[in-house]
Amino acid sequence: MPEESGVEISVLCSGAAKAALLDIKPAFERATGHALKLSFNTTGVVFDRIASGEAIDLVITASGSLDDLMRQGHVTAGSKVEVARSGIGAVVRAGQPKPDISTPQAFKAALLAARTVAYTEPKSGGASGVHFARILTQLGIADEVNAKARYGDGGPIALIVARGEAEIGMHQIPELLGHAGIDYLGPLPAELQSHTLAAAAIPTRARARDGAQLLIRFLTSPESQAIMRAKGMD
Repeated sequence: MPEESGVEISVLCSGAAKAALLDIKPAFERATGHALKLSFNTTGVVFDRIASGEAIDLVITASGSLDDLMRQGHVTAGSKVEVARSGIGAVVRAGQPKPDISTPQAFKAALLAARTVAYTEPKSGGASGVHFARILTQLGIADEVNAKARYGDGGPIALIVARGEAEIGMHQIPELLGHAGIDYLGPLPAELQSHTLAAAAIPTRARARDGAQLLIRFLTSPESQAIMRAKGMD
């Protein structure tokens, strides 16, 4: 336990690590006596908030975004630690037919057959949405799918599907698991998959720097890593 306890540590996190961090929070607080103040948003919004100079003690987001923030002087050099990675998966509404998505051609056919398709609006900066837009271009079906798209602006795609507003939805796997009303189809085919490497780092305007460093160490502990695996992260 640190010499000083009772410090509040503000944490800004992108969506893929949300479920894991919510479970890690009480374990960290019990172990250290510190409190975590958590906020979540898309990778793009997280980047913009740190780049604007917002005083955050720890940021957890895509590793590449942290590299960019570090080059711009918004994140402390040498503070970045990679903590987990997550892929993109697909869901349908609970009880509905489960299309085959095991190969690129099968996934393409499933997208074309669906009347509506949900994914994160790429303009919001969400990693899964940006990558899925590339997949549509790669498969040559961007116009067809986007004409029937239902966009999530940083919120859970699983909820759009569960409400019946889309037949199939794609999102980071940790953001799909644990929602009621959906059936998980599995990860995207390996040829189309993209893994987002999540990392933690200390912004240059951080106030509780010692507490943030303690949290980074806790995130790499066996206890935290087990929680991350249970929430769909590697």
